[in-house]
Amino acid sequence: MIEYIPGLAGVPATESSISSIDGKNGILAYRGYSIEDLVKYASFEEVAMLLRDGELPSSDALADFQKVLHERYEVKRDIRLMMWALPANGHPMDVLQTTIASMATFYPDAGAQDPNSAYTQSALTKIIANMSTLVAMWARISTGYDPIPPSKEMSYAKNFLAMSFGEEPDDDIVKLFDACLILHAEHTINASTFSAMVTASTLANPFASVSAAVGTLAGSLHGGANEDVLNMLDEIGEVKNVRAYIENRLKNKAVIWGPGGGCSGFSYGFTFDDKQKEGDSGVAKNGVQLVVDPMSYQYLIGATADYLEDLQGSRFIIHNPNAKTTCGCGSSFSV
Repeated sequence: MIEYIPGLAGVPATESSISSIDGKNGILAYRGYSIEDLVKYASFEEVAMLLRDGELPSSDALADFQKVLHERYEVKRDIRLMMWALPANGHPMDVLQTTIASMATFYPDAGAQDPNSAYTQSALTKIIANMSTLVAMWARISTGYDPIPPSKEMSYAKNFLAMSFGEEPDDDIVKLFDACLILHAEHTINASTFSAMVTASTLANPFASVSAAVGTLAGSLHGGANEDVLNMLDEIGEVKNVRAYIENRLKNKAVIWGPGGGCSGFSYGFTFDDKQKEGDSGVAKNGVQLVVDPMSYQYLIGATADYLEDLQGSRFIIHNPNAKTTCGCGSSFSV
């Protein structure tokens, strides 16, 4: 008898040693290395090699990888022309998905049938190198400006910021963005990773697989939730509007967006309390301790909720009778 499991909930898709998440205890690791140590001591390029190869690179191997990235930052002329032909109001994720898919025409022999071949690995490195250039190019093209050529002297993070904004960024900003790249580099078998795996399983080329992942990531119940959060904060406008906005959303059973992805069985019930009592920082339900401190939410099931700091304030108490610890891909905040 065939069992129907809606959404494949609770069905393991694969085994992996690439990363591990313990949301209950706030632990995220890549290849056994804690995310705290990687952010503090490694660069994005080093972490990319760690995820790809299984170990942190030697200084010589890192230098070689950085050289290859520098050589492959530049986007093919025909793709540049195609980007100029796209509507200026096109969503960046749609443009990224389109341009990555089009890269396959320049690597016709790259395929999942032989993923470890030098040719296919070269294509994958090209994707890493071009990803930042493509995003930065669209930031310029969509606003009517010419793209800024990539530099062969800058780090991955610094190069992206310089190409996007037209000036060399401060070191503190580069360090912050490098940390963001590391934190977003891997997140177990999330929806976009699963999409890439399904596409690759048909022996499609790596550009098709990554393009499928980008399309999945764009959805509001996955990576697109970050954009929904920013739009929501713009809609709120000022701190004085927060309470009325949240109460109205709760009254109408509407979603209160949080960075992450939508997961079945993982939701938050929100209530307001006019007075926060001493020691009344949260309520433990189903083994998950919910606290008022917004930074603590990043440790819940791997979800990041730093934007909630703008929504709650010290008088916003959250009770969560429905929290479950079975989800590993982050969650939107709904009622």
